[in-house]
Amino acid sequence: MIAKAGYFLIAVLQLLILGACTATEANIFGEWKLQAVTYVDGSVNQVEDGNQVIIHENEIIEQIKGHSRRNYPYTRRGLVLMLEPAGEQVEWQILKAEANTMEILTPIGTYNLHRIQ
Repeated sequence: MIAKAGYFLIAVLQLLILGACTATEANIFGEWKLQAVTYVDGSVNQVEDGNQVIIHENEIIEQIKGHSRRNYPYTRRGLVLMLEPAGEQVEWQILKAEANTMEILTPIGTYNLHRIQ
């Protein structure tokens, strides 16, 4: 009985690890519509059309209406994107990465994104 429970636990852990590896390798490149920002306090800001995040291999472009277009070089380590605006380091953490949706924890809140291209 204990051996069966141990094998079951190992199987569950393997599935979790495989799931994490899949998210780590998800294709995040492309244009993403910023649909909402969820803040730490749980409040949600539904974002109007025209706001987007464009992710290239070595650069992220954040286009926010009323705040212009900002380009950030970045490096990726698994689920962590290290942006380097003006010599600083800012961490964005990928919480969810699927074919057409992505959630990224940023210093201002969680970006809820939907793929444009």
